[in-house]
Amino acid sequence: MNILKIKFYSIISIFILTGLIFTLNIFSILGFNFTQKIPFPRVNLGLDLVGGVHIAFKPDLELYMKEKYEKIALEMDTFGILHGDFSKNGIKFDLKGDKNIDEIKKIDPYLIYENGVIKFNENRTKDIYDLVINQSIDVIRSRVDALGTKEINLYKSQSDLIVLQIPNEKNTDGIKKILSSAAKLNFHLVNPIHPVTDNQKMPIDKHKYEILQSQKDEKLFYIVERQIAVNGENLSDARISFDNIQPSIFINFNSKGAADFAKITSLNTGRQLAIVLDDKVLSAPNINEPILSGNASITGNSSPEDMKYLVISLKSGALPTKFNIVEEKVIDASMGKNAIRASSFSMLAGFILIITIMIFHYKKMGLLASFGLLLNLFLTISTFAILDITLTMPGIAGLLLTLAMAVDANVLIYEKMREFDRQKITKTAIIENGFSGAITAITDSNFTTIIATCMLLFFGSVFIKGFAVSLIIGIIFSFFTAVSFTKIVISYLTLKAKNQNIEKSFL
Repeated sequence: MNILKIKFYSIISIFILTGLIFTLNIFSILGFNFTQKIPFPRVNLGLDLVGGVHIAFKPDLELYMKEKYEKIALEMDTFGILHGDFSKNGIKFDLKGDKNIDEIKKIDPYLIYENGVIKFNENRTKDIYDLVINQSIDVIRSRVDALGTKEINLYKSQSDLIVLQIPNEKNTDGIKKILSSAAKLNFHLVNPIHPVTDNQKMPIDKHKYEILQSQKDEKLFYIVERQIAVNGENLSDARISFDNIQPSIFINFNSKGAADFAKITSLNTGRQLAIVLDDKVLSAPNINEPILSGNASITGNSSPEDMKYLVISLKSGALPTKFNIVEEKVIDASMGKNAIRASSFSMLAGFILIITIMIFHYKKMGLLASFGLLLNLFLTISTFAILDITLTMPGIAGLLLTLAMAVDANVLIYEKMREFDRQKITKTAIIENGFSGAITAITDSNFTTIIATCMLLFFGSVFIKGFAVSLIIGIIFSFFTAVSFTKIVISYLTLKAKNQNIEKSFL
């Protein structure tokens, strides 16, 4: 078997395989149940096609910066550097010379002194904002995945909002519960003074202590040390336990957390240790003896369902700050079905129109070009399915544009072959000269289009990016189908043809 024959049958195999993936996806989208029992790569459809949940939320960056400056203020206390109150804008400070600045920069080299305030410089502040958003996206993705929800679309919008889209989802309650809690779990030593009620004014050293509200009783407050005794970031596992009458959450620390927990319980026997979740005291048990196992139990007045969401949040890690939901909507699935129906009709109508014109003008070569267009469509959809790329309405528009561009490439090749056929040269020479004569124009056209589309991909909105991704993938495959697929098939069929006249056999 010669190389050309191997290439021909390889192309046919690719056509059949990708065509099967395409067909199964079409049946699945149309709702045929038999496809659920067949394992095959499935195309994820966007919210605009199948409906679902759209939630946009904004991180409380001001709160994060306030907490950031609070930690720096505690470190300044450790170094013996006197300072004033802290806020989202920085730490009030009375500068007494370069020595103080040098000591402060040991805490963080990006801190600057300006108008009586120690704060981060502008570039560092922007980097912190970006870090908060990127870290939040990772944590949210982990939490949503833990709910068993797949095929989510999670991204940062141009206005620094985080947008979560979940196709085929109607209920937002579970999603909002895992997003409503930052799940910042920490352990703080309680001031020996007994818990206070809200109608009592207790003078405290604000640099060393803070007053936190009880989760169980809104009228009960605890005076706790600002310094974190054991950091919840050192958790290794969390699960719901039903060992007691009341369900609780059983947590395990990693090696560092276990060591910190053992140290703090060994040095503070007899004191209360507050378990603080998102600035609310869940409980404040007495330390009766050193706890060396690295385990702890958390109780509260939460329902088992709320505990399930809390466990998910703890295992996924804490969000860096709180979030405010600024937009929430459920897109009706019927709108998506109408969109699928309209886009499918437009694609089918466009495809039929293209192949009709091609066959009318180029006869058998036009029919061959139609198979090339089909292969292009099959390859593009299969790539979306295999690489788990979400197909949206703008993406379908990109597919339609790709088909039109693929036809242009075939027209260039066929016209070049017609020119060389009139020179009465051999059929092999006609094929080679026809493709080599058109390849430069096809390459330049596709290359410049990809460059322009990359600009849309990097700088466009999420909807424009859907169009850009579809167009880039389609252009790559249109180049392959026009140059490789068409040439291999023409060469193979030409060698089998008895008639030496290409014009009569194919054009």
